[in-house]
Amino acid sequence: MREDAVPVGVVQATCEMAKELLVTNRLADPVGEGLDTVYSASSTSEMIENSTGTTDNTTSQANSTKYSKSDVRPIITRFAQAMLSKYGTMLGSKSGEVRLLRT
Repeated sequence: MREDAVPVGVVQATCEMAKELLVTNRLADPVGEGLDTVYSASSTSEMIENSTGTTDNTTSQANSTKYSKSDVRPIITRFAQAMLSKYGTMLGSKSGEVRLLRT
């Protein structure tokens, strides 16, 4: 193979990524992505006054959300990563740039 030629598998992985980008709205977050824990609690108390016969209800709610920065979609789909794996190892999966180490 020529030094400046792009391997067929890399072209195919690029096409798969393009197809995935057309099908999936990457701007919309999938349900639950980035969430670690969601906690919600509520309590209700009722007070009855005997002399007037009135009833007071009190309700309180507490909500807490914990986020996880590690629970995000990869820039390159797992399928495309698998297609590229035979060409080398992905270095750093945090950026949009993919560098391959030839083996």
